[in-house]
Amino acid sequence: MLQLLEKAEEYSNTKYELLKLQTVDKGSDILAALVLRIAKMALFAVFLLLINVGIALWLGALLKELYLGFFALAAIYGIIILFLHFALSKSIKQNLRDSFIKQMLQ
Repeated sequence: MLQLLEKAEEYSNTKYELLKLQTVDKGSDILAALVLRIAKMALFAVFLLLINVGIALWLGALLKELYLGFFALAAIYGIIILFLHFALSKSIKQNLRDSFIKQMLQ
């Protein structure tokens, strides 16, 4: 009977250690994915910034005043933001939520 209790205790300790290791593994996977996404977004933001400055300068040259290029580009982005806000905000939220849940359950 004592041997059975010792094996049960050993099993529960092993199960506990396994659960800790699985938790650490899942946490490190999520953290690594998060860091990678942040790095990608930062590089993409720099890329977009430089492209937008170039487009604004080009539009300004076409409109004969540099500042008008920046205003025109801001107006274009304002229209895009309004469209995204009113037309797609629910689907974007749902996709982000699904992506996060899928990452947690992997």
